[in-house]
Amino acid sequence: MQLGIGSAGAKTILFGEHSVVYGYPSVAIPLKNFQSKVVIQKNKYNAFHYNNQNIPLDILKEKFTGFFALIDKMMQINNIDKNIKLLFSVTTDIPSKSG
Repeated sequence: MQLGIGSAGAKTILFGEHSVVYGYPSVAIPLKNFQSKVVIQKNKYNAFHYNNQNIPLDILKEKFTGFFALIDKMMQINNIDKNIKLLFSVTTDIPSKSG
């Protein structure tokens, strides 16, 4: 059963990438040919797939606590049992280590 799906395009910041940290503007443009997509489904066990690679959720939970707090909140708002097992499938054609 599919619980959610989302996608987003990439962007590049032409200049001012450090200024946005301090609340100042920068100039960015969309890169419409580069997309990321996430599909969340019920599964037999908790799992995270990134471009067809399996990544243990325990490792991710240590590094991305905010992401998992968001998932927990979304499940609470939508009355989804927090004991449900989920598969997060992320596919992207955005080059890794690109900044």
